[in-house]
Amino acid sequence: MFFITQEFHDWFNKNLSIYHCIFDRESFHDNLFETHNVVMPDRLAKSVLKRRSEYFAGRYCAIKTLKRFGIETSFIDTGENREPLWPQGLIGSISHCSNHAVAVIDRSSRFLGIGIDIEDKISAKTMHNVQEQILDERELQIISRNPEEKAILFTMAFSVKEAFFKAAYGSVRRYFGFDAVSIIELDRMANTVSFELNETLAEVLPKGMLVQGSFHILPNEQVVTCITLNH
Repeated sequence: MFFITQEFHDWFNKNLSIYHCIFDRESFHDNLFETHNVVMPDRLAKSVLKRRSEYFAGRYCAIKTLKRFGIETSFIDTGENREPLWPQGLIGSISHCSNHAVAVIDRSSRFLGIGIDIEDKISAKTMHNVQEQILDERELQIISRNPEEKAILFTMAFSVKEAFFKAAYGSVRRYFGFDAVSIIELDRMANTVSFELNETLAEVLPKGMLVQGSFHILPNEQVVTCITLNH
């Protein structure tokens, strides 16, 4: 059985439509695309099983979420930088990790942008090797206040920057680095994180703008983060 669990969640208390599934990659086969009415694009046919299974799970979650908005579809196209292309009037985001996939969709009239990300907990070795590429000294101090949680909070920090990129991409329309934003406050009780833009990314995303993100830690220490950008 490919799907272990699948359901809507209200992790972030923003009345968001979020669909999440846990899947067994070893149980994946291409017939699942037809069985669940999800179109597999031609470019995916020769990709490795890992890529096909994650694509299927992510698009399945997105299609389930679109039904909440009265949209029946089997195909969500991909833009030039691999971003999902949503029906007019909607915005959304898709993410997946080793055995989880998640999608969030909302109306573009409510938010300027929305981003979701899910990550497996980053190992201590990987964190040591890449932390200077992800966080500055002040950010490292913020996530290091509780040494026992440093790895999970580093994963959160990485993930929330990925979620911000997805939320901002529709306005920015180009790649930008992790140093474009800096975490300035972490509230572990509320599971929120605040950060500041270090550069102007677009007219609606000026230098100095403050943004708040939310995070949720799953039982097996995967981290889900979400960013919504207001008009």
